[in-house]
Amino acid sequence: MNTPPARVPQTPLPKTPRAAALEAQRRTLDLCVAGLSRPNLALLLTGSHAAEAADEWSDIDLTAVALDGGLADARSLIHEAVAGAGRVLARFPATHLGLDRLYIFFLETGQQVVKVDVALTAPDEVSPTGGTILHDPSGLLRTLAGGDHPDVRHPPDFGDLHHKFTGWVWYTYTKIVRGELLEAVASLDVMRRLALLPCIQHVLALPQEGFRRLEDRLPPGLYHRLAETFPQAVTKPEAVRALRALIREFDAIQPELATMLPVDPRQADLAGLLRLIPELRDAAPIAGGGSRSGGAG
Repeated sequence: MNTPPARVPQTPLPKTPRAAALEAQRRTLDLCVAGLSRPNLALLLTGSHAAEAADEWSDIDLTAVALDGGLADARSLIHEAVAGAGRVLARFPATHLGLDRLYIFFLETGQQVVKVDVALTAPDEVSPTGGTILHDPSGLLRTLAGGDHPDVRHPPDFGDLHHKFTGWVWYTYTKIVRGELLEAVASLDVMRRLALLPCIQHVLALPQEGFRRLEDRLPPGLYHRLAETFPQAVTKPEAVRALRALIREFDAIQPELATMLPVDPRQADLAGLLRLIPELRDAAPIAGGGSRSGGAG
């Protein structure tokens, strides 16, 4: 008599952290879409999930269009639907970014943290954009996706940024010499984020998205020079060194930026200011050598 082989219990293989995180993201997305698929809302998926490039750290980025213009009702629906997709750890509007109708949620889903961003907009505010249409009861998103629409985004006012950067140089320097180093470091960040980065991104035809994915988007040499604008320690010498590096990079990109704009952006007298600060006098060789910022161009 042949004895059948003993049945070996099959233990399911444990999910890798990446697989578990992506599964939690997909489950959260499905629940959000189910909750937001209403007759008065259109829904678009953007970001890394739309590009099929999500990893375990990715957000879920959604745009919800209030088709009937009822933004207050749509906001309530968003909060209800996203809260139903997991346990809410935190939620707030992105007022810190000046985006009152971008709602940010941090959820616990299956012992994973999932971040969900929902941008709420009215029909007349929708711009043609990439992404995956998830729900489109009125056909608005399909119409926008299929039409030939001009890009309505406008570049920053680079002449205004040149004036601001020049003023910020003096403000930051005064903080350094007073020993108010934490405020100086914060001011360096403002100069980098609001003045230098927009110039770099415009010249390189990159999206104006702050520091997002700059490690992959910038040429290695420029990336390392940008990194040099960060102080390595909260000390006066490091703050001055970082400020000089920041001035050098901002000044160096202005000539190329000027060739791309109808009006030369070098409107402030950056070189004139630097001549009045001995520690910074040679920080901007281009401006000091005769650009419009030096008044000799």
